[in-house]
Amino acid sequence: MKRISKRNFIRFCTVIIIALAILVFLPKAKTDVCAASSPSIQVEQGQEFYIGDYITMWKGDSYATASMVNASYTSDNPSVASVDNNGYFTAKETGITTLTVKYKKQKKTEKIEVVPAGTFVVSDADTSLKKRAEELANQMPSSISVKNGFELNQLKCDYEEANSGSISYISNDGFLQKKNTSPGALTKYIPTEKLVVPQAGRYNTLDRMLDEFCDKNQPPQIKSVVSATNAKITAKLKKKITEKHFLAMYISGFDGNEKLKKTSKKAYGSIRIFDLNVPKMYDYGRNYKRYYGVITYKKGSNMITIQPYTDTGKSLMRVKKGKKTKLVKGHTYRLTVQSGDSSKGITFTLK
Repeated sequence: MKRISKRNFIRFCTVIIIALAILVFLPKAKTDVCAASSPSIQVEQGQEFYIGDYITMWKGDSYATASMVNASYTSDNPSVASVDNNGYFTAKETGITTLTVKYKKQKKTEKIEVVPAGTFVVSDADTSLKKRAEELANQMPSSISVKNGFELNQLKCDYEEANSGSISYISNDGFLQKKNTSPGALTKYIPTEKLVVPQAGRYNTLDRMLDEFCDKNQPPQIKSVVSATNAKITAKLKKKITEKHFLAMYISGFDGNEKLKKTSKKAYGSIRIFDLNVPKMYDYGRNYKRYYGVITYKKGSNMITIQPYTDTGKSLMRVKKGKKTKLVKGHTYRLTVQSGDSSKGITFTLK
């Protein structure tokens, strides 16, 4: 085998070193640059709104908008857009800015592009939604309470209803939508990055505030069964039912309580009643014969009554239909919340 001369070897090594240097200092591919600079939100020059309404943060065990927490905001290009300590965003000049939002140990960034005023086509529908969004913003609370909760939930529902139908190409939080052309798509429209009504972001925060109130004020759990007949069960709750519980049931439309009023003295819920003496095969596996129980809550009381209905969806309070049924003496039953399984809950035997 022919030996490589020292001179050729040096030349070979020099070529390799130059090639490696070229690879190291070459600029990144154009597609990477575009991906890094692509904005997630486009907004017109001159717009002012709360950007925190569009940023999601974790608050304890649930999520919230950044507007609901003590977040900090910075813009890396203040000449394009500025943001104050409350997250109030002002679009100044055309260009792109990266917004950084921090809350506790969380950090999120959003690339926002400011486009020239008048870029987005303004229609009667856009103007109408903007007016309703401003009305919603004017009534935006700092917190949800029994005093304002009923009206605020109605305000949110009226806003959603007004933005349906002819204006369905704009999302409730103000983004322009386009038709979903994906095969088998479940939704008719999908949002774009074009934020045509930025003030509508207040809807996001109000909606999440109402949900947070519901999460904190679900009806108390059952502590024990006090008495039971074949037609009615009387049980004791861990806490008394308060107006906050009523409001939470109203906001969530809990089992048909959409018409619940502040002055109401009763509210309704539902629960599953499993007969542990009658095993039964359901589509999701081995279980027990089940009934639906309609719960009657009374304000200021920790006692409830449960009326058993036959095992059919028609017995739910939402439609207020169904056939009452009688439990069997000597059988053991378990009361389980609707989303639970038959292995958990309060158990009693009908004597």
